[in-house]
Amino acid sequence: MSQNKSSGGVRALEIILGLIAIAIGVYILIYPGLAIATIVFLLGIALLFVGLFRFFWGLLARGIPGAARAAAILIGLIAIAVAAVVILYPSIALVTLVIFIAIAVLIYGVGRIAIGATAQELGGGIRGLLVATGLLMVIIGLLVLFYPGLGIAFLAVLLSIAFIFIGIESIAAGAVGARYVPGVPMSET
Repeated sequence: MSQNKSSGGVRALEIILGLIAIAIGVYILIYPGLAIATIVFLLGIALLFVGLFRFFWGLLARGIPGAARAAAILIGLIAIAVAAVVILYPSIALVTLVIFIAIAVLIYGVGRIAIGATAQELGGGIRGLLVATGLLMVIIGLLVLFYPGLGIAFLAVLLSIAFIFIGIESIAAGAVGARYVPGVPMSET
């Protein structure tokens, strides 16, 4: 593990960006609904641009087989339609996203339980931990499936915590002036 010293300007920028990240994290904690709606809206805008790009690429591309162009146009139109739904009805998009995440967490939990129950070559402690983790994931997944609002609140809290920790790390790196850079030898200062 090596560290490099950062310049004064970089250190100041890290501290400023860290403070901004903490402010965003606190804002999300105070106004979780608005923050999540903003993220969903921005994702809808991004999806709209992707859809427009695919649509026009399919129309204007030359030297590409007709089936590929038709598929691009179709995918573009579907992306534009989904983007319109996301932008016009963000709550539907958010609940759908949370349900998909809950299903993924549920499947992950079932997988952990299956591995813990069947992997005889693992030690009993590891197997027990896998089963316990899997059970926790299944419970969380089911709770969010039955109460999507709980999943939205949980998502907002996790997002807030992530921003706060990113901010703390950035402030600490700026204050100390050292930054971990993999593969770069420590500089003599």
